[in-house]
Amino acid sequence: MIFKLTFNIFLWLCLSLSIFAADIGLQELVETQGKNLKSGHTIELSHGNEVEFVRKLGAGNTTTIHEVKSGENVYALRVPKGHGNFNTFSKFSNYIDAFYLGHAALETQGVSIPKINRYAKENYLLVEKLNLEDSFDLEAFILNEGHINASDFKNALDRLADFFETMAPFKKVKDFHLNQLVYSRSDQRWILIDWTHPHELFKKINDDLPFSVEMVKYHLEKHGKIYQESSEFKELFSLIESKMTNRREYILKEEKIFLRNLERLSDEDFLRAIENPPQGYSNNLTLKIIDRLIKMDIPDELPDYLLASHGDYNYLIKNYLEHSNSIEDLVALLSFKDSLGMKIDWNLEMKIQSIITSSDINTPLETYKKLVAHDFVTNYAKAWINRERLNIAPVVNCTEAVKSFL
Repeated sequence: MIFKLTFNIFLWLCLSLSIFAADIGLQELVETQGKNLKSGHTIELSHGNEVEFVRKLGAGNTTTIHEVKSGENVYALRVPKGHGNFNTFSKFSNYIDAFYLGHAALETQGVSIPKINRYAKENYLLVEKLNLEDSFDLEAFILNEGHINASDFKNALDRLADFFETMAPFKKVKDFHLNQLVYSRSDQRWILIDWTHPHELFKKINDDLPFSVEMVKYHLEKHGKIYQESSEFKELFSLIESKMTNRREYILKEEKIFLRNLERLSDEDFLRAIENPPQGYSNNLTLKIIDRLIKMDIPDELPDYLLASHGDYNYLIKNYLEHSNSIEDLVALLSFKDSLGMKIDWNLEMKIQSIITSSDINTPLETYKKLVAHDFVTNYAKAWINRERLNIAPVVNCTEAVKSFL
């Protein structure tokens, strides 16, 4: 009787688990690209977080996108298109991170982009589901081969210059091309739907603009198409250039006022104020803020937009470490930003190595564990940490083992 009762309980538990288990996990979703999923199937993202599959929206070179539901909300789920390497220099999963890392600078500047709801490094992004039914991209708009009705064309034409005005703070938006900018007929707005990382901000008014006629010609010629400039587009591109230039003039004027106000603030109020920069700022503003941070104790966190540029992040680390040999400061600095795609010069590598190898023996082991996993730490410094602090024996090959007995 007891055996039968135990067996029944075991059977009930098995059935319960099978009922409530997700239909597919994240790794399998990446491998299959959702080919066997049907509407209503559940996808386990991580740690029990699940979403309901609705349909596959599409795929690019590096990412697959699915429409999913979480409760009453609908999202677009972006996952890597595959495991392993996309090319010699990057993995598919790197592009999930690059989208996330490039998002803050665009959002802070007021560029029309999808909002991010949830992010898991190298795994997935849950982003705003856009209304892109019957949409068209900038290439289709410029070629205008008769697929766009007159009303939609006029609406898109009227709104394009305003969109690029929001892009004026950038010299370059990484991986921007004509197919990444899409016009939503239902929302009646242009939306930048994809990018990588990092972007570059302007310093001077006459710095390169992020969009030009030359860019259009290059893109179309690259894809075997010809740009035939009409008077309508000639006027449009002239207006876009004018709006971006005027916007830059305004930005430089307004950020001077913002920076003057920052000078009067205590460190505590300063840190609060930089969380909300003006909507439209140049590289001059980020560098001025960093100049003050270099003279302060390192805060626990910084707003994402501030170190969106690799150059700005490098500037902060290099200049702060000129007056600090603290390994705690080093760890704090290296924790502010993902180092994806970033390199530092030899002098900075040696400075970091020197701080590590001259550190106090009483430094917490967790500090060393963080450093040994960081890309900016040299192999020599990592080996030193393993040998001197973590007591991990180095891997020795057969030749080296024989030499040790000679």
